[in-house]
Amino acid sequence: SAFHLSTPCCMPPLQLAVLALFLICCLDAARKESSSCDLIYVDLGSNNGEVISTFADGRPEPRVGAALAHATLGSWSPGASCAYSFEANPRFDEVLSKVERKISSQLFEAKIRTSTAVTAD
Repeated sequence: SAFHLSTPCCMPPLQLAVLALFLICCLDAARKESSSCDLIYVDLGSNNGEVISTFADGRPEPRVGAALAHATLGSWSPGASCAYSFEANPRFDEVLSKVERKISSQLFEAKIRTSTAVTAD
């Protein structure tokens, strides 16, 4: 889900600072790319794309829906929104490519970045 941290208070300060910097950079890049969007949705850890798909369908998960209702006073539309999603695990590349093609017609702009972190282990 968008910017959901299960236990940010328990993260080491350096790790929390790195995460915050990453989020700021993501939002800044999204803002520069999508100046025509009424709303920018960022999904970190997309997995199989289920959450971003429900967002594009106009059925966001409850926490996101509540935030949208508050932020937009209930006048939110997927067609006027831009969505940017990131998934580190290359295992999901193929399915996320299909999800991106599907949601691109539902949103003003949709980009899913895959294989964003890889280890040699």
